[in-house]
Amino acid sequence: QSAAGPLVTTLLPDGLVQSQLTVPVLSHAQIPFDPNHAEATASPYLFNLRTEALLATICPVSMGNPHAVMLCDDIQQADVDGIGRALTRHPAFPAGVNVGFCQWVDEGFIRLRVFARGVGETRACGGGACAAVVALRLQERLASKVKVSLPGGKLRITWPDVSQPVTMT
Repeated sequence: QSAAGPLVTTLLPDGLVQSQLTVPVLSHAQIPFDPNHAEATASPYLFNLRTEALLATICPVSMGNPHAVMLCDDIQQADVDGIGRALTRHPAFPAGVNVGFCQWVDEGFIRLRVFARGVGETRACGGGACAAVVALRLQERLASKVKVSLPGGKLRITWPDVSQPVTMT
């Protein structure tokens, strides 16, 4: 059981563990995300968030908790702590937000670092990996099966379309 509902987890014959998560939530009210505190972009999925020191383009997604996914050219150089702290309490996210820093490599592979609300940077975040794949699939940058590399290891994420749950292995 989780706050987002029941999750089905299976031990695969090769020893890997596969979990079927929820259907991603994109409804602003349910994330929760308040677009009145953000600037719209040409994409219905992307918004600009301003702070005193930065302008960040993010995609809001919930996998049971709110995520703001942003693209980075090089996640090793990204100011995960500074930007994460600035955005985690942005007024556009009344319940706070986990911030995903995503580096697109190709249609089947991304690198990710996550600043978790109330925690700071975390070595692994399954929900963040799923949210990142959803955000980039909505932008038509990824295939339905993607490998995600986080500092703590690699995950395989599958998301066929917007009406389907996300699967994480």
